[in-house]
Amino acid sequence: MRDPQDAAVQEIDDQIKRCRDEDDGEEVTIGDRTGYLVVQWVGEDGGKGTPMPFLRMGDRQRAEIMFSPGHAKEFSGAEAVGAELRKIAEGSRLDPMTAPGWTQ
Repeated sequence: MRDPQDAAVQEIDDQIKRCRDEDDGEEVTIGDRTGYLVVQWVGEDGGKGTPMPFLRMGDRQRAEIMFSPGHAKEFSGAEAVGAELRKIAEGSRLDPMTAPGWTQ
């Protein structure tokens, strides 16, 4: 049986690969993590879309950081949303004690 955590990581990796193949996004480094930044057009934020970074948090962990369109509207544009997402991403930490799949 396939581990659900591995399946979730594979799903995100596949999504990143599709975006890379379509040249839809850019490679990013936030803090000590690498990832891929895409802009999702959701139609409600009044701009060209909402930035959304995917970050590699570990071998079997990924993070997808985003705001809802309603929350994104509260910022002055995509650049301000991107700056706030970067702050969140820089401060994100996964505690291995509480991460899915952790065993003692």
